[in-house]
Amino acid sequence: MSPTLADTFIRQFDGFDERLRKAVDGLDANALDRVVAPETNSIAVLVAHTTGSQLGWLHLAAGRDFKRDRDAEFRTRQQSAADLRALIDRAAAATPGLVRAAIDGGLETVRRRRDDNEELTAGYSLIHALEHVAEHVGQIELTRQLVTRG
Repeated sequence: MSPTLADTFIRQFDGFDERLRKAVDGLDANALDRVVAPETNSIAVLVAHTTGSQLGWLHLAAGRDFKRDRDAEFRTRQQSAADLRALIDRAAAATPGLVRAAIDGGLETVRRRRDDNEELTAGYSLIHALEHVAEHVGQIELTRQLVTRG
């Protein structure tokens, strides 16, 4: 059986979630909190923001309510790798159902963002979620390289 569009999205999110897990594994809270340059974020902040964003955009795509405190994501400090993995696992567990609900509801279905009342299609929201996660996974992997180099 050929993969469906939902299967394709879910596989992509699964891959990014696995890369996030690898990026936090083996690091202590100090390494996870380290900021490598001015106006950059730590791995802990980026993981909290990435998973919050993933859930927020996917809930929007699916037409489901989701309360998110984006500002709190950027105040994340002193989290262990296990704490961050729990955030990743939470997003990963919710993703398949949200992706399927978004697609089943119609990709052209218009959704309205709570924070600014902007109208966006479910399809746009799915794509944006994926591209936003991809961007931050790359940042997190680069930050890990900088944090762990001798």
